[in-house]
Amino acid sequence: MMVHCLVIELVIHDEYGHYETFGHAYLVRNGVCARFVNRYHKAKTICGGFRVLSRSNNNGNLAFKFVQARQANIHEAVEYRNKQVAKIVSWTKNEMWYGSASMREAFAECIDYENEYVKISHIDDPFFYRQNVYILVSCNPDDPEAGKAQYYQYYQTPNEQIVHNQRLRFEQQRQRILRHKQQLREQQIKRELQNREHEEELRYEQQQYEQKYQMIDEQQQQQQQQHHHHHQQQQHHHQQQQQLFAMDDDEPDEKWKFYQHSRRF
Repeated sequence: MMVHCLVIELVIHDEYGHYETFGHAYLVRNGVCARFVNRYHKAKTICGGFRVLSRSNNNGNLAFKFVQARQANIHEAVEYRNKQVAKIVSWTKNEMWYGSASMREAFAECIDYENEYVKISHIDDPFFYRQNVYILVSCNPDDPEAGKAQYYQYYQTPNEQIVHNQRLRFEQQRQRILRHKQQLREQQIKRELQNREHEEELRYEQQQYEQKYQMIDEQQQQQQQQHHHHHQQQQHHHQQQQQLFAMDDDEPDEKWKFYQHSRRF
């Protein structure tokens, strides 16, 4: 089903203060309804009570055109209180949603056909923001692109397709979560392997250190034992020499005693 879409401007004054936004209007049997992002980033649908971007009552001109966000000039953008009119196009270019943009903060937000909040940020997805987010700018009425529709058409998504898209979105989200968990698990295993290799390297170095200093200790003990044995041998040899010297000292005394004894006779 073909959808005739309109850009709306909504200004709210309530107990919470002033709030303004741009949204997406569409024709219904009894009039025009619109959906937009409320102050809590939720979908809000109303019928009537908003302004619709339309042609001039004076000359019928529509001196506006949509340009890609990467080409938009903030000084030419149609804005109200630092919010610009945005158009977000799906990847397949078969769906489109009007909403608000903040060119200074580089993001756009809207409500899609499934009443889901959509936010496209240059920080999160710069390619999609530059290619699929359009900003409404003022231009010369004689500009060939002024008020010109895109070469592709936008269609309302049937309810069956909405259910299918929701299931597909949930499955894609589940697959992303599974891939993320798998990546985390792989990173954890990699860290564990690296830690294990590091522990094995430390263990090997410790073994080498212990073996090295164990050999040094054994060599020192052997040297000490050899030194002690050599010292004992030296002491034993010294004692033997002292005994020999003592016997040599006793011989003259014995000779003298024999001499004295022989003189008596």
